[in-house]
Amino acid sequence: MLASSTPNFFEFDPSQIPFQAELLYDLSYKIDWSKGVHEFLLSGSVGSAKSLVAAHIIIRHCLMFAGAKVLIGRLTLPDLKDTLFQKLLEHLEGDERLVDGRDYWINTSRAQIKFRNGSVILGKSWSDKKYKKFRSLELSMAVIEEAVESEGDAYNAIKEIRQRLQRQPHIKVNMILCLTNPSSPRHELYKYFINNPSPNKHVYYSKTRDNKFLDPQYLENLRIN
Repeated sequence: MLASSTPNFFEFDPSQIPFQAELLYDLSYKIDWSKGVHEFLLSGSVGSAKSLVAAHIIIRHCLMFAGAKVLIGRLTLPDLKDTLFQKLLEHLEGDERLVDGRDYWINTSRAQIKFRNGSVILGKSWSDKKYKKFRSLELSMAVIEEAVESEGDAYNAIKEIRQRLQRQPHIKVNMILCLTNPSSPRHELYKYFINNPSPNKHVYYSKTRDNKFLDPQYLENLRIN
């Protein structure tokens, strides 16, 4: 249980959680975007605020780059709506500088958000196993929630999505974020990021106990269970 509500886009302060500060600093000052698509693994357990920082990066990308197309995905659409999509909606609320119906428009049934500058967030899932459907997309960013769910044949969805980045020539910042904890060395994500590192792959580790906004009782329940 959160001690406070999700901060809106303008309230967000990454300095409160170490990995968020490191990630946002690197995105702004250290990453060489001329080197192509950069891929990020945000590895951490429940309550470590991975979805919040991802929501912030998604909205920032959409506001900075007019016409950006950002895919948010998870194995099933209902789970996506309950997690990352919901976090995006919460992060957009509560400030007159971003108003629903004026600055952005929400399509809840499709898990989509369109912005006044032409940017769009596209909710996608792949439990239907139709992985080739992603080949029609032209993306500058993608975020995969609970990416560890997509293993075996379902991992093909992530591979297809990777190929759809860097398809908008006017946007030089291209990235994919995988939010998950690939604890098993057998998982494709572990092999891809940990066993096969490269200059364009980045891994950030988040810890639940570093999230000072969590109720202490919630942390204790996690420890016991």
